[in-house]
Amino acid sequence: MAPLVRRNQEFLTTAEKQTYVTALLELKAAGDYDWYINTHIQAAAEQVVHGFPSFLPWHRVFVSYLERDLQQTRPTLTIPYWDWTRADDPKTSVWSETFMGPGGIPVTKGLFAWEPTHRWRCIGPNTGPALGRSLGNTPGQPSTLPTAEHVAYCNAWNIYDRSPWDPTATSVFRAAIEGWIPPDRLPAMHNRVHRWMGGNMADFGAAPNDPVFFLHHANIDRLWAQWQDKHPNAYQPTGEDPREGENIDDPMAVYTNPQVVIRSVLDTKAADLNYVYDTQRPSAQGPVMYPGDVLHRGESLWDPTHKFELTLQGTDGNLVLYDYTVTPRRAIWTAWTVSPETATCIMNFDGTLAVLDRSDATLWSRPRQGQVRGSRAYLTSSGTLDIRDLDGRVVWNSEQPAPVGADA
Repeated sequence: MAPLVRRNQEFLTTAEKQTYVTALLELKAAGDYDWYINTHIQAAAEQVVHGFPSFLPWHRVFVSYLERDLQQTRPTLTIPYWDWTRADDPKTSVWSETFMGPGGIPVTKGLFAWEPTHRWRCIGPNTGPALGRSLGNTPGQPSTLPTAEHVAYCNAWNIYDRSPWDPTATSVFRAAIEGWIPPDRLPAMHNRVHRWMGGNMADFGAAPNDPVFFLHHANIDRLWAQWQDKHPNAYQPTGEDPREGENIDDPMAVYTNPQVVIRSVLDTKAADLNYVYDTQRPSAQGPVMYPGDVLHRGESLWDPTHKFELTLQGTDGNLVLYDYTVTPRRAIWTAWTVSPETATCIMNFDGTLAVLDRSDATLWSRPRQGQVRGSRAYLTSSGTLDIRDLDGRVVWNSEQPAPVGADA
């Protein structure tokens, strides 16, 4: 099975967000979500994982376990990530009352508020039943979130980790993305988000009481996965760390039934994980191209009735829409991107559908104006290629007129 795709929460529809929240609430009602809180409390109490090389693989497994639990009733559901480097848009906000809910100590609105339903009860040794978050308003704690420049700082390090394999390790990716360096900007990255959120998230052990924990850690995992794409086989230590649970062939701490060896989770596409992120250019599946999805030369989309095909032709690089209701098939629309340099067709995050050459330069894109960030491309059962925003409004489609002989 093709890997499932974890997507930016900003680009989910209201219905998709409601599906995710409903699945979480069902897991909580069944008592199964509390395992995650108790397990994370145990990891913090034993002073393992945080501050050490296994920080990233341990949390990769932790997030994937929750995803797997949610998939018991919704097999294609994935955990969205929260890209905290982007300015919050009220329309797509992670803090909307119908998604993760607003701030407040306690949170009094939204689906995770303790009153009046008592559906989401926080647990832990120093925790009351009500969820709380200050969102940058805790005195003495960060008032701003990490930025794209901070992410670039992390990506500048080519080494995953080094001795002494702890929070004092310098010039390494793991310590940077966890937030132990640089010393003039502490807390940074992962740690900064916890402190910025305050409330339950500021209690590192019991932080999963806040469901945003998993969106945050999905984003940390996404950044690591992208770093891994450029630095394969880079995990360290491979045997140098005297602590158990940190070397590449060690079983990780806390996970005992079954044990999980670090090496087995370094590739998100491995059978036990089987996911990628939308920023890793996943191949489009079905009749929809979501933001980040691509078609490579020779790949196709089919409409729900399997009568129409959109293909980036392997022969000449042209993006063509074919009608199979007639014999032989008939081309009913083309982008006229014939070029030996054509490499991919991508649904960009900015809302444009584009054909790119091998250097990622744009050969063709639509719409030329009025694009809406987060839009998707749909191959419809009536034989049109539509670009629609998250509300379902058509921004552009292949039937819009164009000069004869020009790209449509």
